[in-house]
Amino acid sequence: MPTSADAPKQEPVAAMVAPVTSVISAAPSTAANVLYGATASAVPLAATPAPVVFKQLQQPRTYNGSTNCRDYKAHFERVHQVNNSNTAQDRAQNLTLALEGPATDVLKDVDESAPNAYDQIWQQLGRRFGHTDASGMQ
Repeated sequence: MPTSADAPKQEPVAAMVAPVTSVISAAPSTAANVLYGATASAVPLAATPAPVVFKQLQQPRTYNGSTNCRDYKAHFERVHQVNNSNTAQDRAQNLTLALEGPATDVLKDVDESAPNAYDQIWQQLGRRFGHTDASGMQ
């Protein structure tokens, strides 16, 4: 009498069927289609992830007061336009980081937490390093 040890070993069904990783065509019903519940309108089972794009932010040149501050302001504004830095607070923080040497002295007269700190910094820079009109640097 044959025993269960003599019988050929059977693998589970899942181990014998390869995983489906592409679109199943609108072919007649097959064992794989029935097994995975696919229909003629099946979509890809393995979705392609969307690419991730990192934009490297541009850094403005540093400013030490040795050149006209109007020219530097034009450069600084272009850099921040490219970087989409729109808030005055962000611009004020970046401007304070870009100042070096004698130009940092103007920060003594500016309240960096004030809502208009960005404009105050430019006014102080204009008074000390550039030509200004009666209303300050614009």
